Order: sequence, then C-alpha cells, then structure tokens
Amino acid sequence: MQIKIEKIVFPGKSLARQDGKVFLTDEGLPGETVDITTTKEHASFTEAVTTKIITPSPHRIKPRCDHHKACSPYQYIDYPEQLKIKTSQAQEIFSRLNIVPQPIAPSPCQWEYRNKINFKILRGKNGFFGAYNTFGRHDKFVPAQHCFLADKEMNEIAGTVIKVLNTHGITGVDEITIRKSINTHAFLLTLNAGKGFDTTKFTKSFDSRILNGGGAAAIFYENNKAHTVQVAGTKTITQKCAQMIYKIGPLSFFQINIPAIDLLIDDLKKDLNLNHNDSLADIYCGVGTFGIALGKICKKIIFVENDPENTRLIEDNLKLNDISNAKVCLGNGNNLDDIFQEVPSTLVIDPPRSGIGKTGCAQLTKLEAERLVYIACDPMALARDLGELAKIYKIETLRVYDLFPQTPHFECCAVLSRC
Repeated sequence: MQIKIEKIVFPGKSLARQDGKVFLTDEGLPGETVDITTTKEHASFTEAVTTKIITPSPHRIKPRCDHHKACSPYQYIDYPEQLKIKTSQAQEIFSRLNIVPQPIAPSPCQWEYRNKINFKILRGKNGFFGAYNTFGRHDKFVPAQHCFLADKEMNEIAGTVIKVLNTHGITGVDEITIRKSINTHAFLLTLNAGKGFDTTKFTKSFDSRILNGGGAAAIFYENNKAHTVQVAGTKTITQKCAQMIYKIGPLSFFQINIPAIDLLIDDLKKDLNLNHNDSLADIYCGVGTFGIALGKICKKIIFVENDPENTRLIEDNLKLNDISNAKVCLGNGNNLDDIFQEVPSTLVIDPPRSGIGKTGCAQLTKLEAERLVYIACDPMALARDLGELAKIYKIETLRVYDLFPQTPHFECCAVLSRC
C-alpha cells in the first residue's frame, strides 16, 4: 500500500491521511510517497512499517549506523530538517495551551555528543556481543558494534569489555554502561551483573589502564536494590558543566550532552537574573547540576533528592565548587512541606520523563514560590503539567533544546512566575 507522508509527529512517527484513515508508520519525511505494511488497527489510526521509499525527499540522507532505527531513528534526516521537525512538533504540542515556544536551539555537536552509552550483552553462536533494544521495545534487540552518538574511545572500551568476556569465558553480565569525563577524559565502566559473574576473574582479566584513571564497578540487583562492587580503579569520575565540576558515580543521573546543557544553563542565568537576595531549591536534583550552576550567587540553596548516594555526591560537589550556602535534604517532590521551613523564591525541577503529575503540581501550587523553572525531556508530560500549574503561574519563557540529535527527543525549559 502506498501513502504520502504529511508530517512527523512526536515522538517520531510519520503520519499520513488517506481514504478517511490516519496512518502512523516508522519512517518517512513530509512529502515522500512510501510503501507500507499495516501492522495493527486502532480505533482512530492504523500502525504500519515503511517497506520502500517511492519518492525520496531532498532532506533524506544515508544513515551512519546500521542499527540507527534502534538508537537514533532520525539519522536519515539532514540536521536542519531535524530541527525544523522538532520545532514544529513543540509548537503543535504547546498550542493547546496557547503557548508558542521559541525555535529549537541546535546542539553544538550533532555526532559523538553522548558522554554515556549503554549496550545490552547478548550471547550468540560466536559468543557475546553488544546490542540495543529495538526502538520502543524492551523484548527485541539489534546488534550494535559501533555507535556514532558516542566517540571512538567509548566504543573501543565497549569492544574491549566484550572481548574480555568472550576470551575468558566470563558470564553473568547482561548490560554495560560507559561514561566519559569531558574534562579529564577518564572513563567509568559499569557492569550490570547477575548470578555467575566472577568479579575476581574480571578484575584479573581486564586491563583497567584503558579507563585513563577512571574505574569499573559491578552492579548486582536483589529485591530491586542495587549493590555495588568495585572491580577496578576509582569509584567516581568528574564532569565539567557550566564551568562547575561534578563528581558522578556508576548509578548517577547526569545530562548526556554537556555542550547543549551549557546553552540551557546560560539562558537560565539570563532569564532568572538571580542575586544575593534570592533563595533557590533544586528538586529531583540528582548530583546537584542546576542548583550548583545557578545558585552560587544566592543567599541559600536547598537540594532535594531521594537517592542517599546522590545526596553524598552533592555534598562532595558543593566542596569541589567552594559552595557553603547550601542544605541537602533527602526527599522528593511529594514531601516539600516537610522540607521547607521557608519557601525559596525560585524552584527548579528536573523530574523523570513521566513528569510530576497532579500530585506534584498540587505540591508546587501550594508552596506558591515566586518563580518556577521546569526542565523536561518529555514535552507531552510538560504540557500536561503546565496546564495544572497555570492555576497560579504564568509562563515567562518556554525554550526548546536539541539535547538529542539524530533522535526524536528534545529538552524543554519553562520559566514561570506567580500570577
């Protein structure tokens, strides 16, 4: 069946209308005619996969990765067109709230921008190999030997780890994660391990010198709790972001595109114009990225984080950046009443992809802080939550950043002030 693609909708499906029906397929640029095979009928649309490009768009290019549909399905689109598509998607999503976001800010790097990569470790006829989940699926995989979203050194370390597993018959590793420090060029290797993984054997077999002063840790999970065993080198590495230094561990969340997040932070500094009379709270703060980058000038910073290991790293990061006007609290966005004796003038939240929902929005509206910064990697969740927050807040700026080139995803940052 042939259809003509009208547009690409978030998060990355190509839409066509034909004979009164809506089709969503996995590939196709606006204006292209494509062959599809339908896969599933829904009440309002039909799912499909693209099998052939009949009339290609001038914006279509050759993907770099054989596995690009798993890690970065926009590789077939030239970068200016990617930005145009994402800007259009953001405008459509927020139009329901009568909000017009600013055009997307391009990433300074379109390739090799990730400071962290993950590979599933699977076993085939010829031994272990690295793989990615098929896009949007947790039960299907595609082999991945080299990913162009990460640099050559990170890919080489992944290859070395897999070679060690095969050469020495080391079992029990189901996933590896490699992080790279952009300031020291040290690496942090994490192995998700299970029954049968021999830490001693791995330590003896693996030459940790390739980590360039970094380290390696095995993570064992039992009853949904992580237990870390150091197998080589250091427990942490540092990352430089917005001229600040952050210590991160094997399970820490940290932004994966630092040059692009630097742009976001620079814009926030201008939009907020904080001074020594302001107080700032960084909620869902991880290792303290935004609170440390924005709040050093403030009279007080409060960090709210629900992971005890992250709270310890925040304390270290405060010392690394010579910040003494801070308090670190163990908690989440649902117990802020118990944490704040006095509501800070500015709240910064960077919640998980699912957003904060009605419960979190109710907490924030109850606090009535003067300003609120909401950073989100899912624009749909942000739009939903902004609708709730509109009860007491108005949007001053809504910016969009391409933190994830070659993929359908982008970051949003909304600055709100109390009505």
